[in-house]
Amino acid sequence: MNMQKKLSAYLMSLLAVGSMIFLNSCGDTTEDPTPGGGAAPEITVTVDGEEDPDSVAAFVGDSIEVEVNITSAVGFNYLSVKKGSTELFRKNKVSGTTVTSYDTTFYYVPTEADTNGIVMNFEVADDNTPTAQTVTSSFVVTVTGMRTQTAVLLGGNQNTTYGSFYDVDGGGKVYKIADAKANSAMIDIVYFYGPTNLATLAAPDDESVDVVYVNSPSRPSTWDTQNSTKFVKTDLAMADFDAATAGTINATITESGDSKANELAEGDVVAFETADGQKGWIYVNSIDTERDPTTGQQEYDNGSITITLKIVN
Repeated sequence: MNMQKKLSAYLMSLLAVGSMIFLNSCGDTTEDPTPGGGAAPEITVTVDGEEDPDSVAAFVGDSIEVEVNITSAVGFNYLSVKKGSTELFRKNKVSGTTVTSYDTTFYYVPTEADTNGIVMNFEVADDNTPTAQTVTSSFVVTVTGMRTQTAVLLGGNQNTTYGSFYDVDGGGKVYKIADAKANSAMIDIVYFYGPTNLATLAAPDDESVDVVYVNSPSRPSTWDTQNSTKFVKTDLAMADFDAATAGTINATITESGDSKANELAEGDVVAFETADGQKGWIYVNSIDTERDPTTGQQEYDNGSITITLKIVN
């Protein structure tokens, strides 16, 4: 009987130890604690004032600032920051030292290659022995880029060679007036040269557009759709336009914009927003005239304007 009691007690102790091992193995999957190592290290990632975000919105060319705060009871060993599986930043402790807290700021500038979305992964390990404890953190970055449409030529309202009506979303397609009417929902920008407004980029619903085309059966007032694009003439220079990012363009305030930008000159930069919320900047490369074949005079309404656009995707 004594032998049986001893055997029963031994089996019960094994079951108790097994239960403790099972319970201790169930926890946060982001941590890898080692028995006897104390608390695992802690990491806090802050982006734009938000701690440990699940997702972050960013623009191509605009830096993402990420603050990383680490604490470790047994000492910090390393921090690794990866974009997907590619390591972008690594900080190792100085050999022979014990660092229980570490703060750093990490910067990343998204490129056009990131517009399909990326994942930023952060991994921290401590000095626990015999096996280091690790914790991880991550967030998804949704990246918005921009596209550039160069050397877009729009004819004046009396130009019979080049169209005056522009589709921002349609890859930079230019229409003559009859085709513009048939595709009215696609037209965002109209170019004309008037006696008062001079060189002008306007929305299809701007009244002055209908005035310069008053004798045309396809004038915008006869269209099914007249889009309401907004324009803001800026004080920006060519250098500003060249350096523009999707973020700086998107930040342009256009709510108080006008239905046209008139009296344009070469070198002007115009901000715009289409009816469906597409934002962009326009740089005026040149404004050209055509010589009247009868009088020999230069006539701007027969001429053209050449522009470059940067458009947020």
